[in-house]
Amino acid sequence: QDACRSIVPWLVAFVGAATMAARVAVEGDAVAEPVIMTVLGPVPPADVSAVSGPALCREWLVNDQKDLLQQATATSGAKQEDGTFGLVELASLMRARRWPLASLHNLHLSHEDVLAELAGPLKRRALGARSCLVVASTPRAFWNPVSSSDYSSRLRALAREVGDTLVLVVGTAPAPGQPAGEEGLAAEVARLVSDLRVGFEGSAETEGGEKVRPGFIGELQLWDPLTGPPAAHERLALLACAEAQHASGAALVLSGAVSEDVMAVLSEGGADLTRCAFFDVPPTSPVSAARLVDAGAFLGFCPPGGSADVAWQDYPGRRPWRTEEAFVDALSSGPSGRTLLGSGLRFRTDLSAFGGPGICYAPDLLAAVSAGVGLGPAIPPCSHDLRQAAVNFLQYAWKPPPPPEKIIHTIECHWCGARKPEGDHFSKFTFDYCSPKCLSNHRKAGYEPDKNGR
Repeated sequence: QDACRSIVPWLVAFVGAATMAARVAVEGDAVAEPVIMTVLGPVPPADVSAVSGPALCREWLVNDQKDLLQQATATSGAKQEDGTFGLVELASLMRARRWPLASLHNLHLSHEDVLAELAGPLKRRALGARSCLVVASTPRAFWNPVSSSDYSSRLRALAREVGDTLVLVVGTAPAPGQPAGEEGLAAEVARLVSDLRVGFEGSAETEGGEKVRPGFIGELQLWDPLTGPPAAHERLALLACAEAQHASGAALVLSGAVSEDVMAVLSEGGADLTRCAFFDVPPTSPVSAARLVDAGAFLGFCPPGGSADVAWQDYPGRRPWRTEEAFVDALSSGPSGRTLLGSGLRFRTDLSAFGGPGICYAPDLLAAVSAGVGLGPAIPPCSHDLRQAAVNFLQYAWKPPPPPEKIIHTIECHWCGARKPEGDHFSKFTFDYCSPKCLSNHRKAGYEPDKNGR
């Protein structure tokens, strides 16, 4: 008993130290408390946990997917005209849902579209809550504009226009096709870490002198395991993200089926799987969702657009569940405290202004199901758990970069050899002096270059 009593204080101290180590990062003598990095700056996690609005962790805000444009082709058992079509309107809504890639209009979410969605349905949904948490996870290939500085500045403008009801977080990722080779890997990792710590290169500074900083790494769409090994740049992009995640401690968002190659690359890069979120992992994934959960990863879920997936045209990043029932079943099996939710805003047919379910679709669906209304099995209310899971996932110990060192240029006095800050010195001909007295003494010597008072 005495031995047990003596070891208890040691165990308490050890557990306390381990808990503190998990909550903070130490660099030298400075301690960095965890924050959630938004487009408007760092926010304490407690401030986000305290509000009751929805937490939407995967929305492709302000995107341009024009590279995915494909013609609609006739499908067996369905009469459909070949080709593409124009605007997404009420009259063409079903056609756009059948052929989501056949309209350029459907493949583009403009600043105005997203502002109308965030300032409309989302703001109404947030009445009574201080804010809603939205994660802009648009893959880098679909950013609009394509430059990181312009894209991040546009999202910051959205956050300001919507107001206090929105907590908006944006990610960073390698540019399409980068790194081009092994020789560019270290530079890409350094750029990602610099984005997280200092801010997007070239982004306009706020009134407080701060650039727009991403709050996580991603979204990175994983390659299809059925197509064979990944392309070299795909593997290197994932490796760069894994190494940046290891170096920074920030969260990493991935989507799609997970292959053994993916797990090997994440391990090679030193990624912490407890800081990784895998969205929409299909039941056919070579690495199952259960295995990812056992490794400590977060799982993310997005419902099929418009209550059910009725598309005849396949496309990258398609949800693995086609109905609301399948989505709710998958969500209910998610790990406790590590389940993330998103409405998956992507196409114009997802926007409420174009006849879609809108950005609040997922939380509203869960609220209805929890209340016993609508389709799917009844599940207990989980909005608080989903929000807290999002807060736990996004927070990390970000430390502000040190202020730039002030460089003072000095000159050496020709006469006495003393050093004087540049700008405070005196000059005559090609000579520099620390004081009028030294200048006068050299003048008496006829400004001879080899004459001095030393």
